[in-house]
Amino acid sequence: MEDPSAEVAAALNQPTRAEQAKALAEVLNQIPSFAAYVRSLRQDVVRRMHEDDDMSWAEIGDAIGQHRTRAAQIARGVAGGSKKKNPPPE
Repeated sequence: MEDPSAEVAAALNQPTRAEQAKALAEVLNQIPSFAAYVRSLRQDVVRRMHEDDDMSWAEIGDAIGQHRTRAAQIARGVAGGSKKKNPPPE
C-alpha cells in the first residue's frame, strides 16, 4: 500500500456499496504490512539521528516526543505496546 488515502478513495469510487465494502476490507487487510513498513522507516530515521547526527537518546526523545528509553527502543526495533492490560474477567 503506497498511498492509503488513494486506496480508500479508489475503494469508495466502486459502483456499488457492496463493492465499496469489499474494496475497503482489502485496504484494511493491508494495514498491518503498511504499519510494519512505516515502523521500519521510523526505526531507520531514529537510528540515523543517533549514529549520523550524534544525538543522544535524550535529545532524540525530546525531538520526537518520546522518553529517551523509548527512542533507543525504536532504533533497536522494539515494539511498543507494553502497557499493562486489564486482566480477563473471571
